[in-house]
Amino acid sequence: MMSYWVNFAMHGDPNGLGLPPWPAYDEEDVVQIIDATIEARPNPQAARFRFLGSFRQNGILPMRWRDVP
Repeated sequence: MMSYWVNFAMHGDPNGLGLPPWPAYDEEDVVQIIDATIEARPNPQAARFRFLGSFRQNGILPMRWRDVP
Protein backbone atom coordinates (compact mmCIF):
# COMPACT_ATOMS: atom_id res chain seq x y z
CA MET A 1 0.00 0.00 0.00
CA MET A 2 2.81 2.39 0.85
CA SER A 3 4.29 2.00 -2.65
CA TYR A 4 0.96 3.00 -4.18
CA TRP A 5 0.82 6.11 -1.95
CA VAL A 6 4.40 7.11 -2.74
CA ASN A 7 3.84 6.66 -6.48
CA PHE A 8 0.65 8.72 -6.29
CA ALA A 9 2.33 11.50 -4.30
CA MET A 10 5.33 11.66 -6.63
CA HIS A 11 3.69 11.09 -10.02
CA GLY A 12 -0.08 11.49 -9.60
CA ASP A 13 -0.47 7.81 -10.52
CA PRO A 14 -0.36 4.95 -7.99
CA ASN A 15 0.92 2.41 -10.53
CA GLY A 16 4.57 1.45 -10.61
CA LEU A 17 7.09 -1.31 -11.23
CA GLY A 18 6.34 -4.56 -9.42
CA LEU A 19 2.82 -3.51 -8.37
CA PRO A 20 -0.43 -5.00 -9.63
CA PRO A 21 -2.10 -2.40 -11.89
CA TRP A 22 -4.51 -0.02 -10.17
CA PRO A 23 -7.14 1.04 -12.72
CA ALA A 24 -8.78 4.46 -12.59
CA TYR A 25 -12.32 4.33 -11.21
CA ASP A 26 -14.97 4.83 -13.87
CA GLU A 27 -18.46 3.70 -14.84
CA GLU A 28 -17.27 0.09 -15.04
CA ASP A 29 -17.23 -0.04 -11.20
CA VAL A 30 -13.83 -1.78 -11.09
CA VAL A 31 -11.98 -1.07 -7.84
CA GLN A 32 -8.67 -2.09 -6.31
CA ILE A 33 -9.15 -4.70 -3.58
CA ILE A 34 -6.27 -4.64 -1.10
CA ASP A 35 -6.30 -7.92 0.79
CA ALA A 36 -3.95 -10.91 1.03
CA THR A 37 -3.96 -10.70 -2.79
CA ILE A 38 -4.07 -7.25 -4.38
CA GLU A 39 -6.27 -7.18 -7.47
CA ALA A 40 -8.68 -5.05 -9.45
CA ARG A 41 -12.18 -6.49 -9.67
CA PRO A 42 -15.81 -5.39 -9.86
CA ASN A 43 -16.88 -3.31 -6.88
CA PRO A 44 -18.90 -5.56 -4.54
CA GLN A 45 -20.68 -2.42 -3.21
CA ALA A 46 -21.56 -0.89 -6.62
CA ALA A 47 -25.34 -1.33 -6.27
CA ARG A 48 -25.22 0.22 -2.78
CA PHE A 49 -23.27 3.24 -4.03
CA ARG A 50 -25.71 3.73 -6.92
CA PHE A 51 -28.63 3.60 -4.46
CA LEU A 52 -27.05 6.18 -2.16
CA GLY A 53 -26.13 8.34 -5.14
CA SER A 54 -29.77 8.38 -6.22
CA PHE A 55 -30.50 10.74 -3.29
CA ARG A 56 -28.18 13.43 -4.67
CA GLN A 57 -29.76 16.69 -5.71
CA ASN A 58 -27.61 18.68 -8.15
CA GLY A 59 -24.70 16.38 -7.27
CA ILE A 60 -24.97 17.00 -3.50
CA LEU A 61 -26.29 14.69 -0.81
CA PRO A 62 -28.82 16.30 1.55
CA MET A 63 -27.51 17.47 4.92
CA ARG A 64 -30.16 15.41 6.74
CA TRP A 65 -31.93 12.33 5.40
CA ARG A 66 -35.30 13.62 6.58
CA ASP A 67 -34.90 16.46 4.06
CA VAL A 68 -35.14 13.95 1.18
CA PRO A 69 -38.51 14.40 -0.60
